[in-house]
Amino acid sequence: MLICRECSGELTFSDSEYRCKSCGCRFSLNDLWENVDVCILNNESSTRGSRTTSSYIAEDIYNNLKSRKINSYFVRVSALNLFGEHIERSRISALNGAKIVIIVGTSADEFDDLANKYSSLLQHKTVIPVFKEMHVNSLPKNISAIQGIDYGKIGACEDLVKGILNLLGRSDEYDFLTVSNKNIKNKKIITTLFIIFTLILLCCFVLIFNPFKQHNDTASSQNENSVADNYSTAMQLFSEEKYADALTIYLSNPNYKDSQKQIDLIYQKFAGFYHNEDSSLHLQIWEGNVANLELTCFLDDKEMCIINETVHLTGKRNTCEFNDSENNKGVLTIDFANDAIVLEVITTEIVSDVAVENVKLSFILKNKSESSIQSITTEQLRNFVKNYNTIKDLTRMGIQTEYYNNHWHAPPRKTYKIKNTNIILFVKEDNEIIYYFAQLNEDGTITSEEELPEWF
Repeated sequence: MLICRECSGELTFSDSEYRCKSCGCRFSLNDLWENVDVCILNNESSTRGSRTTSSYIAEDIYNNLKSRKINSYFVRVSALNLFGEHIERSRISALNGAKIVIIVGTSADEFDDLANKYSSLLQHKTVIPVFKEMHVNSLPKNISAIQGIDYGKIGACEDLVKGILNLLGRSDEYDFLTVSNKNIKNKKIITTLFIIFTLILLCCFVLIFNPFKQHNDTASSQNENSVADNYSTAMQLFSEEKYADALTIYLSNPNYKDSQKQIDLIYQKFAGFYHNEDSSLHLQIWEGNVANLELTCFLDDKEMCIINETVHLTGKRNTCEFNDSENNKGVLTIDFANDAIVLEVITTEIVSDVAVENVKLSFILKNKSESSIQSITTEQLRNFVKNYNTIKDLTRMGIQTEYYNNHWHAPPRKTYKIKNTNIILFVKEDNEIIYYFAQLNEDGTITSEEELPEWF
């Protein structure tokens, strides 16, 4: 049911506009959706007329966003009382007003259909693809996979909601617990309080009648002093940048003072971009101990393999299973050292000629950067063209790019954008060799190479 924003009365639709049953206010479709935060795009019906899996996923996302008081549009609910062309008009209105667009699909064809149909309305929007039963590398090139969410993974919805709240500047509102979990938690709190109260009474009885009270008090005091000394040692090690050693001590007593906060801070120290000659690593840390890891291994001049997984950190050494970009499977181990991250890749099931077999990689902490690229000069860009560099060559250099849907060249010419810059690269369709570059202006136009400054 749609609610009037003036009096919270029920809205009904007739004669191409919404009317409030209580106060009589009238709203056009544009008025109703002009301030929407999130617009969810999906196909409702399959070719056989049945409801799609994407529709069920989209409804679950909508309900979770609604529970967080995020103003969202989902056609099955938001356009419930609309018919014919009014349904599409409401979706267009929501797309125009939305800050964030979520595209839901279970196949590359489904994403292609939605992205091509609404391509002009997706410009300058934050687009988040949500997929299931497919690999992230199957997403169309005109949809960035960096923010992609695999809805088949545990915690995917929580990650999506957190990311959206961050984008809306409401990260402090995030809470992993749903309303039902809160009710369960309240019951657990009551049970826990009862147990604690019983234990307190028991402890009081033991303290009063225990003949070895003095001995126990002394032992307890010594133990507390030992924990305090360890905490001080960990703080000293942290100040000396011996993060792994400090982490070991904090993990031994995570509930002492702010030890858990210090553990989260140490993990955050390792987050960032790393680049070696034959590999690169992008490590993100969420909620203190949830790591999103993207490891790119360059196998030869043409081939590379990508491992993208989420790991729950529990100590200095952490292990997870992986399924890489070529569908090879194995086990990934992450070790945090004082001065480096050490990754060990053990591939147990190889189904492709392109695969990372057993290898151990070290990424030095002092070589970490906060972004994939800090600055780039016009001369470097000219060298890319002069040396016939490809997009893969730039990835080897630690320069991340993303597909950019341009408006200046008709197909089959392609363009990419260097992340964290406003530089557009024009590449050949067959081999992605860079043959021209330009600067993207705020108004969507471009400045040619001859007019560019010497650095960006």
